Amino acid sequence: MLRGNVKAIRLSDIPLMNHFSPIYRTKMEKTMKFKFTAEQKDFNDKYKLNDSHYWECHGKPVLYHSTCERIAVMEGINNLEMEMVEINSEKRLAVIKCTGKLGDRVEVSYGEASPKNTNSAYFVAMSEKRAKDRVILKLVDMSGLVYS
Repeated sequence: MLRGNVKAIRLSDIPLMNHFSPIYRTKMEKTMKFKFTAEQKDFNDKYKLNDSHYWECHGKPVLYHSTCERIAVMEGINNLEMEMVEINSEKRLAVIKCTGKLGDRVEVSYGEASPKNTNSAYFVAMSEKRAKDRVILKLVDMSGLVYS
């Protein structure tokens, strides 16, 4: 039983909208907060991403770490190797090296965290996140085109 100002509708009255539907794309483009490049739009379409997968830094879209992890799962990137390069608790400095593989391809990157580039109390975790995300983005050919 419906009460108040609630109107019953049939499922058939709701237009089918998925990421490939022109209706969906038009609605999404009108409501998108960020201005994406053509490469970024293709990336967003491939992984079904929208504004909710990004946060804003200096007016630019930046992927959430959880989104990078989701992309890694979708691509089958599950063999990231981490190596502590430097850690200094007094200076709150950490540098972590990450190596990742996708098929025959191998990529390496570093994540760093210090008071100069993060306010996080968990500077080691931050450097790990940065290293992982950079390798994942390299492996999906988006390094330098999408940031996390």
